[in-house]
Amino acid sequence: MLAGTTQAAVTIPTQRGDNGRSGTTPSETTLTLQNVNSNTFGLLFERPVDGDMYPQPLIVSGLTIGGGTHNVVYLATATNNVYAYDADNPTNNTPYWSIYLGTPVPATDVDCCCSDIARVVGIIGTPVIDTASSTMYLVAKNKNPDATYHQWLHALDIITGAEKFGGPVEISSPGNFDAKLNNQRPGLLLQAGTVYIAWSSHNDCGAYHGVVIGYNASTLAQTVVWNDTPTGTMGGIWMSGGGLVGDGTHIYLSTGNGSFNADSGGANYSESMVGLDNSLHVLTFYAPRGWSTLNGKDLDLGGCGVLLIPGTRLLVTGGKDQHLHLVNADNMGGLNGGLQDFSDGSGHNHGGPVAFNGPAGLLVYIQPENTHLEAYKMVNGLFSPTTPYWTSATAIPSGMPGGQLWLSGTGTNAILWETIPWSADANHQTVSGVLRAFDPSTGVEIYNSYQVLSRDDYGSFAKNPSPVVANGKVYVPTFSGHLAVYGLGVTPPPPPPPTPLSQGKPASASSNWHTEPPNLANDGDLSTRWSSANNGNPQWWKVDLGASHSLTNTTINWFNSSSVAYKYIIEVSTNDSTYTTVVDKSGNTSFGNTSDNYVATGRYQRITVSGKSCANCPTSIFECKVFGN
Repeated sequence: MLAGTTQAAVTIPTQRGDNGRSGTTPSETTLTLQNVNSNTFGLLFERPVDGDMYPQPLIVSGLTIGGGTHNVVYLATATNNVYAYDADNPTNNTPYWSIYLGTPVPATDVDCCCSDIARVVGIIGTPVIDTASSTMYLVAKNKNPDATYHQWLHALDIITGAEKFGGPVEISSPGNFDAKLNNQRPGLLLQAGTVYIAWSSHNDCGAYHGVVIGYNASTLAQTVVWNDTPTGTMGGIWMSGGGLVGDGTHIYLSTGNGSFNADSGGANYSESMVGLDNSLHVLTFYAPRGWSTLNGKDLDLGGCGVLLIPGTRLLVTGGKDQHLHLVNADNMGGLNGGLQDFSDGSGHNHGGPVAFNGPAGLLVYIQPENTHLEAYKMVNGLFSPTTPYWTSATAIPSGMPGGQLWLSGTGTNAILWETIPWSADANHQTVSGVLRAFDPSTGVEIYNSYQVLSRDDYGSFAKNPSPVVANGKVYVPTFSGHLAVYGLGVTPPPPPPPTPLSQGKPASASSNWHTEPPNLANDGDLSTRWSSANNGNPQWWKVDLGASHSLTNTTINWFNSSSVAYKYIIEVSTNDSTYTTVVDKSGNTSFGNTSDNYVATGRYQRITVSGKSCANCPTSIFECKVFGN
């Protein structure tokens, strides 16, 4: 049973939070534009998992479990593991329950061209939770010891993890569905007492079909099947993990490459957006005028999640064609139909869009590959103009898959969140990721997890699921064997070190090697250095601080400091004529960089090296830093 709580708590039972796939938590009030910054917000704790988190985390709040009332986060992985963890307690790393749903399929068995899914294929699509019956529905893919392949619909009790309703049931639909070839990537949809599940393929391998199958949520009996290419092939429904969209009486989705003849009365709907009733009868569809070109170039329309823009009857999606597509959900217009179709950047769209009606009006956000986060303004049901209202200052790295978005809060306290790869293409490799937060009205970045990397690094980017915001926390799935949980109350980062008085100031020396002049010893770069012209002694290096200062410390990063001991003195002058020795290390025999404290007043500082433990080495300094007031 779900128990009452003393505060308004948020439940996230499905992919992107609701059946419209809004990707928003409007009731979030804890996290604001004022307090989300690297001083107060950061990584709080992690929850360990076995396997990569392709499914998005789900959250049920106020659940009676584990002897009390708790907010619970549910996690599933490609290794067929499912976990129920406390969503709030940083010290409770023991799940309330966990379950292993059998041997997953080795990725090499199904990836005919490339490792689109790394290692193994088990639970890939985001499950769905029915809070009324305390049931979580999910699909697991298995390989048996006899080398046969199977997919199973599980109905798990969210309090105990036990199977319900006589489950699991094996998924089968001869002529429509192949347990090996079909890839269950889209988020599941629970609507009108039916669990709707959709499939694509693995890298367009084999003679597969895009298919939707419905199961009675109470009995797990199969009730309806729709094949989107019944007289053709392909037409995968994948949407980069986006869920089937539902409004209670209709279902909406987009499809990838394959057979298409719907414009001439046929039943093949590749490269399309399709509207179905709950019995899976086609009611309306849209295919862009260039569908044949998209087909030929593997530019799936169905490579991105679909959004039912809140408060409207408008559907928007992106595609691998680098376009945004806007349609009327009730009348998509068929071939060459739709309301708008325009370019939104220089890369594929994969992570689905989100929308926010705030101080700047109704904005729709998308993070394509290879470019900046973008916001597009809508006026009277259309994008106007079809150029971005704003773009973020920093572009993401080149390569797939772009970014995954979530929006929290309302009004002037709303925040737009995204996870992206940090510096590399995440399509066929596992790479580092970063969490970023923006003002959704202006596009100004207010936080990213690399600002205090030692504290906030979450590890490897998860390329399908979005971050989730609930109850004052941000839940970030990863490919690093854990869920990362962010929130307020972190230890502030230490203040940045003071800038040396000497940095960038005029420097001179007794001599220098022609490619290593004196200014390289105080340029703030530890990869450059000043070197004397020869190995002789003495050699000196001098800096003009520009004005007289109270001086307290000189820190020197010496060349070859681990094997060379430098004998030196430090002198200070107010007029560059009369110098006073403040540090005398003319007898030094120790290796290593040096940091010398003293009290002196001066404008000029000179370091004179009288000898070295290496007779055949020049005098050389990577960086000389002079500190004071």
